[in-house]
Amino acid sequence: MSSVQLFSIASQKAQWLTEKQGVIASNIANASTTGYQSREIEPFSSILKSQASGFSGGLSRTHSKHLNAQGITDRSHASKGTTQSIEISHSGNSVSIEAELIKGSEVARSYALNANIVKSFHRMLLMSVKG
Repeated sequence: MSSVQLFSIASQKAQWLTEKQGVIASNIANASTTGYQSREIEPFSSILKSQASGFSGGLSRTHSKHLNAQGITDRSHASKGTTQSIEISHSGNSVSIEAELIKGSEVARSYALNANIVKSFHRMLLMSVKG
């Protein structure tokens, strides 16, 4: 029987969200710094893909009604039909406070979702063990 990877993936996602929140805070803190360029970290989906490529088991559909894992995308990074242009001020700074606050709220929402998934999975495991 294969081990359950959900808890380790959720832990990695929480660590990634912590790093992302730190980058957002750094961008906001340097919003008035002359010449500061806004920073961003690598999307979690690409980190997960790079780790999954080293995993020998891979993802597989064992039933025709299962979701196709290749067709699923991370919606938190998908564009919502609007294009945001980064304005660089006359001081050379590319930080947009509004964009950073939106990113911060997305991180908070993602962290809450991650925690709720882990909590639900934990509850399900306890129910299956208790019977």
